[in-house]
Amino acid sequence: MAQVVQVKLSWVDIQKGEIRQPLLTTPIAFGRTLTSMPEQLHGQRGSRMVLGDAQVDPYHALLEMHD
Repeated sequence: MAQVVQVKLSWVDIQKGEIRQPLLTTPIAFGRTLTSMPEQLHGQRGSRMVLGDAQVDPYHALLEMHD
């Protein structure tokens, strides 16, 4: 089983003028559409991050931890 790692992302939400700092657990799926991203990978529940930009694919990328 892959090692679980927590990742803290930081950015400024331009629309709200707020600093965002979610703490996510690997694996982390990134994409434009929540339902297009997997909830689990290799039987391990992870995190999903929606990126609201038309240039991002519905299921765009996956961040995993490997040995």
